[in-house]
Amino acid sequence: MALAMLCLTSAAHDTQWLVVQDSLRADQWLTVAWQNPAVVQLSRSQGENSVGAGLALRDENDNDTSRPMLDVQRGDYSFVWSLGARTHIKHGKSTLWGHARYDNGFTRGISWNETSDLDVVYPYVLADSVTSARLKLECYSFGGGYAASNGNLYWGATIDYTAGLHYRSVDPRPRNVTSDLNLSAGIGKRLGINYVAAVSLHFKKYKQTNNVAFYSELGHDKIFHLTGLANDYGRFAGTGESTYYNGYRWGATVNAFPVSRRGVAAAIDVSRLAFDNILTSLNKLPLAHVTHNALAGELAWLDGNWGVRALLTASRRVGTENVFGDASSAIYPQIGSNDMYHQNRFGAQVDASWSHLLSPSLLAHVNPLVAYNHVNEIYADPQCQWLINTLSWGAHADVTWALGRFVPALRLGALLNNPTSSKLMFNQVKTELQGLQTAQEANFDYLSHFNWRLEAMLSLQARVATHQAVRFNAGSAWAFYRHGLAVCQPQLTLAYLF
Repeated sequence: MALAMLCLTSAAHDTQWLVVQDSLRADQWLTVAWQNPAVVQLSRSQGENSVGAGLALRDENDNDTSRPMLDVQRGDYSFVWSLGARTHIKHGKSTLWGHARYDNGFTRGISWNETSDLDVVYPYVLADSVTSARLKLECYSFGGGYAASNGNLYWGATIDYTAGLHYRSVDPRPRNVTSDLNLSAGIGKRLGINYVAAVSLHFKKYKQTNNVAFYSELGHDKIFHLTGLANDYGRFAGTGESTYYNGYRWGATVNAFPVSRRGVAAAIDVSRLAFDNILTSLNKLPLAHVTHNALAGELAWLDGNWGVRALLTASRRVGTENVFGDASSAIYPQIGSNDMYHQNRFGAQVDASWSHLLSPSLLAHVNPLVAYNHVNEIYADPQCQWLINTLSWGAHADVTWALGRFVPALRLGALLNNPTSSKLMFNQVKTELQGLQTAQEANFDYLSHFNWRLEAMLSLQARVATHQAVRFNAGSAWAFYRHGLAVCQPQLTLAYLF
């Protein structure tokens, strides 16, 4: 459990801080509710300001080079260090929050992917079969929001922006620039004594530009425009080394939330993302259009030191590929389009949060969960399918001490994933893409069999002055898959709170 803040008064108040601040961390536990900026002001009763630095790694801890990676499109090792600052200020009936962050690092071992933000633009990816050297990254993000209430009226707005640069200095040499702007605004009305009913609107503007360069005089590997599973837009293979993605997302959230943070909390969020994949080097040829519709619903009961929640998520992604005639004066006339790629996802989760004061200075917190996830990807022609249904269960437990100026905390957790059914089918895969097929078969083999995840985190906060503290976190997560593949994710953070 991430500690919100140190008791900044005196040792005599440590027990009070444990009861009030960590009895039920609804501001971290709930998710869909906080999509509405008008409701964020109800997430916590106290503020927090911090500046700090962090280090995060990911390593597929396997020395057997004959064993395939978990996911070749994401690489097998990453190293990222970060600097950042956050603030959450409560003043009367107004709440102000903000953040700024800088990330710098690299990922290595990537293959069949020269595009960034894979989760956003998938499956239309610029790719080659080379297992690359380090892909360096620099990301800048900042944003914040303001919310207030006046009598029975609540309102709020947020703005967040992230810009990224991803590049490599050896062949193949991608240079990807990403920009992601998110805006939201919400308004709510007090109903009775304890509830606020609210609605908010959301907007995203996303763009990514890609340019892959080769400087070797001995030639270079072929560039592919992947279209899903082990397929590509074969007509333009080997050409179109400059592309971009341009898209928008609209969404809305509806909430009912208890002002006292005791009672029923309900939220529904719907959104639609649409983007185009454009081949810049082929006279801005519109290769494909993607729509992604998503729904999330959350229903929780909050009651002081305990709570229970049900979370449902569903999404459908459709990739429409354009068909072109013969080029005339370097222009390809569009003569049709086909819906070729479909991805359906569904998730259901029930979890609980419970805290108990074991002694005047010792607090325990337990968060069990059970979940079901369905993923079904289909490519129409040639027909291919990826299907995995998974039942998961697990828990994490936290113990927090209040020892005068020091507040240590220990977290241990485990998540077990048991696939209940699965199916993988490939038809007529091109010889040039059989390496991608082999990699995806290995990925499917890992994910369609029992796997589990463990995590451990140690946190220590120390008061250094009145209303000032230092916090240190050290921990790691380990994921274990079939055939002995393990993924280790250690992280360190150091923050100054004031």
